[in-house]
Amino acid sequence: MVEDLAAVLRMWEDQAAAADLGQTIPGGRAMRFVTPVTHKVEIVDLAALNGLPPVRKQGEFHFTEMASFVRFVNDHKTGASSIFAANDYGFEAFLNGHEPESAAAIVPTGEGGNVMYLPQAGHYDFTAHFSPKPTRAWQAWRGVANRPLTQAQFAELIEERMGEILRPSGAQLYEIATALKVHTAILFDSKVKISNGQVQLTYREEVESGGGVAGDLVIPERLILLLSPFEGVAPEEVSIRLRMAVKDGKASWLIVLGEEAEELRERHFDVMSQTIAQRCEVPLYRGSCSV
Repeated sequence: MVEDLAAVLRMWEDQAAAADLGQTIPGGRAMRFVTPVTHKVEIVDLAALNGLPPVRKQGEFHFTEMASFVRFVNDHKTGASSIFAANDYGFEAFLNGHEPESAAAIVPTGEGGNVMYLPQAGHYDFTAHFSPKPTRAWQAWRGVANRPLTQAQFAELIEERMGEILRPSGAQLYEIATALKVHTAILFDSKVKISNGQVQLTYREEVESGGGVAGDLVIPERLILLLSPFEGVAPEEVSIRLRMAVKDGKASWLIVLGEEAEELRERHFDVMSQTIAQRCEVPLYRGSCSV
């Protein structure tokens, strides 16, 4: 590599006008020289060796909240900036992209003439990223969805997440959770769907005296939750299904987050996309960019 940077720079100053000895490489940080000692082409990183600032902005920046992402984009955006909202629920801003065709213009030269300004191509290597953080409630319900729950697990879920359940009432849910937690020796005999959208489970509880206590437990087929998939967006009502299966006296429970839950997440992501586009005043596209 180059041992005498000063000599190289002097050579560049003396000979650059007469010969093409220097060339900016991608990034604008380094130049190509024929060194006086080895007469070989070497790469000299001027920014690293001489403390020079970079010629243009570069870098990949990640943010955990929308406000910071918006502020950064607004601080660095140009007429060539754009934002992509990806299908994985994330945002990526390219701050040094291609100028749009609308940037073409006739520019006066100041000497009575005009020149045609053509849109410039960009490097797409100065980016900002934001991945919306899911709420704890959304993560909790998705974490238990579509996998069988035991009697104890279902009772614990209802008790812990009762604050997010709008319907049925808290009193009915508390009664269900308490019954399932207290009566651990329940043997379920049958499951009957009744007319008001609920399921009646008939059970028999074994006791130490050898007899049994029979009873009914009414379980709703649907729960109405108040959820927001992402932090910073107001929660909305969403309906989820509750399925039960009885086998050999044991009941298993299944929480099903259907299309309504996915539509809620899409709708909230659209709201965030519109908010970012309005606050940044930068073109926003649904999709991704690979350069």
